Formats: sequence, structure tokens, C-alpha cells
Amino acid sequence: MRGHNSKKESYLRSMILPTKGMRLEGSLERSTQAIKNQQIYARINLFSRKKYQSLIFGYKIRLISLIHNTLT
Repeated sequence: MRGHNSKKESYLRSMILPTKGMRLEGSLERSTQAIKNQQIYARINLFSRKKYQSLIFGYKIRLISLIHNTLT
């Protein structure tokens, strides 16, 4: 009876372990993908923030020159 149980256990173990490994691999892949996505979003945000700041800077310059032209 002991031999039968160990065969059953090894069979179950061979069934469970690969799926566990695959699940772990899958979650690792998902994690790395999520990190990559965050990095991409951070780059996009930084780019749009810089673009926005340069836009505001342009408006400030225009406003200053407009005020300067009206005063002189």
C-alpha cells in the first residue's frame, strides 16, 4: 500500500508543480510588463509636462511683450 501512495503522490506532484511554476512565471511576466508600462507612462507624463511648461512659458513671454508694447 505504501508504494501505491508514493506513486500517487509523485504523480500528483508532477501535475501540480509545473502549473505552479508556470503560474509563477506568468505572474513574473505580468509584473515586469506592469513595470514597463509604468515606465512608459512616466515618460509620457514627463514629456507632456515639459511640453505644457514650455507652452506656459511661451504664453508668459507673449503676455509680457504685450504688456510691454501697451505701456510703451
